Amino acid sequence: VLWGLYHGALLNIYAAAKRRKVKLEGHALLLFSILIGWALFASPTIPFASHLFSSMFGLQGIGSLEMIQAYLSPVVVIALTVAFLMTISGYVEAANLPDVRQPVYAFMLGILIVLCILHLNDAASFIYTQF
Repeated sequence: VLWGLYHGALLNIYAAAKRRKVKLEGHALLLFSILIGWALFASPTIPFASHLFSSMFGLQGIGSLEMIQAYLSPVVVIALTVAFLMTISGYVEAANLPDVRQPVYAFMLGILIVLCILHLNDAASFIYTQF
């Protein structure tokens, strides 16, 4: 229910901003809104959501070094590095992608697909299957 209210509020804010011709195109604002919405959607109870938000904003600390090292497996570090490089290079938007008919892009896409297939069993449970 909270996620629905949040989603409705965001739609109304966007419609009001569009009518007043206010530019709301910040990627950081969009990402922040999406992360808050996901947290609301994934929370089964209000206390869980409250604890999740406090953790998201660092009010619960950053955790132990062992936990951080467990999350930063080599595959995660590679994925974060590729995502960071794509972001600073400007290739994040589909319109900015180079011509993918070159062999090097096909090779890199093939490696990415193989890595995704190999790590399918590592994925967390899909949230939509809980309904």
